[in-house]
Amino acid sequence: MALTLRKPFSALAATRWRRLLVIAASVLVLLLLLGGLALPWLARPRLEAALTQALHRPSTIADLSFNPFLLRATVTGLAVQQQGQPAFSVARLTANLQLSSIWQRGPVLSELTIEQPRLRLVRTGPQQYNWSDLLQPSPEHKQTDGGLPRFAVYNIRIKSGQIDFEDTVTQRRNKIDQIEIGVPFISSLPVFVQAQVEPHLAFALDGAKFDISGKTTPFQATRQSTLDLRANDIDIPRYLAYLPAQAGWRLPAARLDSNLQLVFREENHAPQLRLSGNLVLRDAQLQQGSGAPLASVKRLQVDLADVRPLDAVYQLARVQSEGLHVAVTRPGQGGLNWQQAFAAPTRPSTQPVAQAASDTASAAAAHAGTAGKPTLFNIAQLQLNHSTLDWRDDSVSPAVQARFDPLSLTAQQVGNLPGKPAQLELQTTDDRGMTLKQSATLLLQPLHITGHTQLSGMVLPAIQPYLAPWLNLTVQQGTLGVQGDLDYQAGKLPRLSHVQLDIARLKAQLDEHKTGTLQFEALQIAAPELDLAAARYQIEHVQWRNGSLTAARLKDGNIDWGSLLRKPAAVDSARPVAEGVRQVQQAPQPAAQVSVGKVAVEGMALRYADESLRRLKPLEISQIKLDAGPLQWPSATPMPLHLSAQGSRNGAYDVAGTLSNAPWAGKLKLDVRNADIGYGQAYFTRWLNITLATARLSAKGDLAFNAGNKPSGSYRGNLSVNDLYALDKVTGDDFLKFKRLQINGIAAQSQPLKVDVNDILLQNFYSRLVLYADGTLNLANVVVKEGNVPHAGQLSLTASAPAAVPTPTPAVAPKAQAASAPVNTRPRAPLPPVRIKRITLAGGNINYTDNFIQPNYTVNLTDMAGTVTGLSSAPGTRAALDLHGSADRMAPVAVSGQLNPLADPLFLDINASIKGYNLAAASTYSAKYAGYGITKGKLSMQLHYLVDQRKLQAQNKLTLDQLTLGDQVDSPSATKLPVKLALSLLTDRHGQINLDLPVTGSLDDPQFSVGGLIFKVIVNLLEKAITAPFDLLTSAFGGGSHASFTTFAAGSAHLDAAALDDLHKLTQALNDRPAIKLEISGWADPSLDAAGIKQAALESRLRAAKAAAMTAQGDLAADQDSLEITPAERPALLTRVYKQAKFAKPTNLIGLNKSLPPEEMEKLLLANLPAGADEMRGLANARAQAVKAELEKEGVAAERIYLTQPRIDGGGDVAAKDKGPATRAMFKLG
Repeated sequence: MALTLRKPFSALAATRWRRLLVIAASVLVLLLLLGGLALPWLARPRLEAALTQALHRPSTIADLSFNPFLLRATVTGLAVQQQGQPAFSVARLTANLQLSSIWQRGPVLSELTIEQPRLRLVRTGPQQYNWSDLLQPSPEHKQTDGGLPRFAVYNIRIKSGQIDFEDTVTQRRNKIDQIEIGVPFISSLPVFVQAQVEPHLAFALDGAKFDISGKTTPFQATRQSTLDLRANDIDIPRYLAYLPAQAGWRLPAARLDSNLQLVFREENHAPQLRLSGNLVLRDAQLQQGSGAPLASVKRLQVDLADVRPLDAVYQLARVQSEGLHVAVTRPGQGGLNWQQAFAAPTRPSTQPVAQAASDTASAAAAHAGTAGKPTLFNIAQLQLNHSTLDWRDDSVSPAVQARFDPLSLTAQQVGNLPGKPAQLELQTTDDRGMTLKQSATLLLQPLHITGHTQLSGMVLPAIQPYLAPWLNLTVQQGTLGVQGDLDYQAGKLPRLSHVQLDIARLKAQLDEHKTGTLQFEALQIAAPELDLAAARYQIEHVQWRNGSLTAARLKDGNIDWGSLLRKPAAVDSARPVAEGVRQVQQAPQPAAQVSVGKVAVEGMALRYADESLRRLKPLEISQIKLDAGPLQWPSATPMPLHLSAQGSRNGAYDVAGTLSNAPWAGKLKLDVRNADIGYGQAYFTRWLNITLATARLSAKGDLAFNAGNKPSGSYRGNLSVNDLYALDKVTGDDFLKFKRLQINGIAAQSQPLKVDVNDILLQNFYSRLVLYADGTLNLANVVVKEGNVPHAGQLSLTASAPAAVPTPTPAVAPKAQAASAPVNTRPRAPLPPVRIKRITLAGGNINYTDNFIQPNYTVNLTDMAGTVTGLSSAPGTRAALDLHGSADRMAPVAVSGQLNPLADPLFLDINASIKGYNLAAASTYSAKYAGYGITKGKLSMQLHYLVDQRKLQAQNKLTLDQLTLGDQVDSPSATKLPVKLALSLLTDRHGQINLDLPVTGSLDDPQFSVGGLIFKVIVNLLEKAITAPFDLLTSAFGGGSHASFTTFAAGSAHLDAAALDDLHKLTQALNDRPAIKLEISGWADPSLDAAGIKQAALESRLRAAKAAAMTAQGDLAADQDSLEITPAERPALLTRVYKQAKFAKPTNLIGLNKSLPPEEMEKLLLANLPAGADEMRGLANARAQAVKAELEKEGVAAERIYLTQPRIDGGGDVAAKDKGPATRAMFKLG
């Protein structure tokens, strides 16, 4: 059964195989016919059409063949035309297709060979080529996101290639021929592993041959390929013109040698590209588009360590240059030449939006491989040898130009690799001798810079244009040196350490105000630490020596150095820096802490002028030396210091002690010798009425002060003023001068206020002293009082009477008006404790004018000496005063007593005397105010002033001896009162005038004035010489209230007892003043004397009748005027006188005289008795004769008595004025 079945099956199988063989043969024949004959015939025209459409140029293929068995296609004679000229051609192209293309679903070529390709490339314009249209995407082209196409190509060879380049713009031609390229593998499919093919590239560029070879392992997992790119002496500028135009820069010369290795590999389906090797650039020149140089280098070598562009990693092993020259300029409009050269070109606004979008897409595609990856770069070693840097800045005026040659820079690990800081070393010298050495450590991520700088010999005038925007100062000479360490981190203020600044031989001047100059030999500041973030500044020492500073206060009151800093103009280049500083300063800043170890100043000088004040000599201080430190700020720790200097006119200053600043306080030892006080008077002259010609201050003692919440100060030591010479600002006369004022044992303090002085010595002094009418001294007006005088210099201190207190001129006035000043009645604040143990005066000369006494007088007190002991402001204390001297070295002067001018209330108990002062010395003064000069005479005074509880009691006793006046002088200031008469009335028989002028009053009375009261007394004396000379004459003898006349009973010339007493006193006064003559005038008053005359005539007739009767009886009658009539006798006598009278009498009826009663007869007699002018004149003469007889009886010589015309009008206004009866005898002195 088995055998039976096997046979048919075998036959069937044999038949099947034969059929299969026939089919396979038929297929092979069909393939041969289709692939070898039909396919090329059918594909060639379609391929030509596709190429023509894709290239937009006519394309032809001479022959196309295909071997279906080897799957090899061959294209022969491919040609592409452009404008009738060959644009591209290939002699032969061979491609072997692999069956694996079927299951790889993409073409897989085992070989691609291109023989004799030739490309014609024509540059028709800037960035325009004959093939540029192919680079523009077609409008219908749509970008797909399907990833890379699937393909694999092996054994790629290009043989005998050639590129002909024609530049119609520059009319240049270049040729790249002998092109040989071998690419072992390009694939996106994982096939054919473990194949080793050598990459190769060779060509000749205008005769210069290049050969690039490599290795590739396309069948490894990484598919690593290596290319060695070697080229020598490439002329780079020749080919830069074909790159996109760069208007800002150009490279006129450069030679490049290349020895690079390119490694391509794939890891984890991510492509990697790595570059290594080196590049050498030789004899390169870089310029701006204008031809201005940017840089040049003889040789620049770059050694690549690990450069992976697709991973944004750029690590260089070394960058080394020789002969590098860099030119950096800043034009006037700002920016740098390098910024201008490489600024991105601005795209024209007319460019189509589609083109802009295309460019954006292209840029995005170009960076797709590095998107999201940080760029890492690093230079392991950087060396710039024998380099030069030229710097020119035209943005400042004048332009700054400098050359740094040689310049060398060495650096390691320059880059932004994490944890790998760069180490830099820079050294250079400029063309002015400046040397800079810089070492630094730089970490970019995050930014952190540390380094050490050493700069020396920088010429400061060279950087003046950079200082000008910030400083109003011109540096004319000087060098700067700086060294120190820097530590800076991004976002923080820098920290400086080990800083030392040196400025040498500086000479500078302010720009606007030429008055400010500064020069010195050296200034050095050493600071171990300057931490700006912590505001901690530690300075080891400051040394400043051998220099001078001139400064001035300008006419507007500002100090010239106050304009040193000027506000800089806004500069664009400074904005980023300013913005960065602003951001840092936004953080709260801690309080500054400053420590200074030592400050040393030596050999400095200061000259200060004040232009705001006229005629002020500059202040000059030289040989300034200061040693101070250590100092802490802020700190209450005292800082030791020692300051010394020399002033003008042998002035010397020495201050030593301690100062602290929290709060300001100090304890200083002062030693000031011959300081010129006169310099400072310009600042307080408006408050003084004197001018200091010279004055020198010396002080030696301890000064302490504290400016805390309750400022306080104290001084213990001595003080002296020497050679003081002060002038009256108005008159220019001497006011005060002395050889020496020495104050010893001063102990003064301000909290509480207290002054203690051991002794004061004033030696060889002169003073112009004026006592004003209000009792104040001119010394009180040395300082201009508030509201007294609007401008200093209007109040004279040496004139006899200042404008504020005029001297009154004696004049006849009904009432003297005394000058007085308002008195402040408010309680005075208690005086601080003041104690002066002893004040000694020696060798004094006081020119003294007393307006306190009227009329005023002036005396020159010489050889004044004495003491004041125990002066104190304590209540109840009394200082003893003892002064002595002379007036004009003739009359002794003495002042003694007790006083306390510092206490409240004021106490004064002073006796003053002057004996035998020669009045002839006051002749000019007397002629001016009295109208007569003095030919001889002496004055003696005894003055006593007592002021207690603000009550004044003053005794002023004056004695004028043998005062003799000269001829009368016509003086407008002279009094019109009868001076000679007054003197004759006051001068006794011994030739003396004794006056006692007591004054009392209260100092609290606003109207009280001692001078006014005395003036009133003296004026009253002169007035009495006119109005009541007899009161003045007889005042010394107790004269009555009407010594200028004597009175009689009405109608009588009989002197009664009172009249006799008045005449007796008048006689005494006349006898004591023999030079005075007397005139007597009898008066009668008709209104008063008429009745008296009649009564007297009646009484006379009655006495005459009695005398006749007595004679008739034989009795001897006595003096008729002495007869007395009794009442019993009177009626009979009246009858007899009545009968004898001749007038019409009453009669009876028969015509006889009536018998009348005595009373009626007396009335008729009185009515008919005469009382006319003759009777009045007779009565007046009788009265004058009665006075004359009595005076002669008392011893007054008859030749001194004259009877004058009687007056019978009742006295008129004279009698009305003195209110006395007109029945008198009137006296007048002559």
